[in-house]
Amino acid sequence: MKAEEIIISKREKVLKCFIMVVNFILGLLGEVRKDLSKVFLSNGFIPVKKVGTKYGEINFYAPGNMLLSRAKSFHYKEPKTLAWISNFEKNDVFFDIGANIGVYSLYAGLKGHRVYSFEPSAFNFAILNRNIYLNELENVITGLCLALSDEDRVDYLNMVDIKMGGSSYCFSESKREDGKEFDPYFRQGALGLRLDTLVSLFDNVKFPNHIKIDVDGNECKILQGAGKVAC
Repeated sequence: MKAEEIIISKREKVLKCFIMVVNFILGLLGEVRKDLSKVFLSNGFIPVKKVGTKYGEINFYAPGNMLLSRAKSFHYKEPKTLAWISNFEKNDVFFDIGANIGVYSLYAGLKGHRVYSFEPSAFNFAILNRNIYLNELENVITGLCLALSDEDRVDYLNMVDIKMGGSSYCFSESKREDGKEFDPYFRQGALGLRLDTLVSLFDNVKFPNHIKIDVDGNECKILQGAGKVAC
């Protein structure tokens, strides 16, 4: 056996031993792992922006300027939307269509409402779920990586960028909010459903009392596919 092969073999053995030790420690920690991860997050190992509300504190995963900006603008960007959610009755169900990273979903969930958060962008959806996890709201907020539209189809979500917290994306078409065409930076495969189809197919999806739609130009198509739900 050559000297180089001996060195590589020793490295592999050391690496395997290290992995075994790590797995053993993680196994001993068990449920403590989740608590430890939150300690790391809250102590700055992973950037988290805390925002105070009258219902408690919301933790936002914010590793970039855009995500940090969304967290910082929580109170002043859409105060009327916050006031609207604050007036929901107990046990009301909220559909957040175009949830992005979950700003209003988190607020409603913290208040105790059952929330369904619809966000077709895989990049935003990952952050949405991270925020649900950080705030321990997985029992009241259900995130769905789904585009709502006027017909049931598999198509593309046409994106102007792939930024976390980005917006101005369009399902099945390449049009901006003002109706002008754009060349997609990335075309992400996506499932599109009518809202009526969703609630009729799945008995465990609760019927909404309140619906927020913020989808940069696709609002009319969503309403056309929600004739029964929106009535």
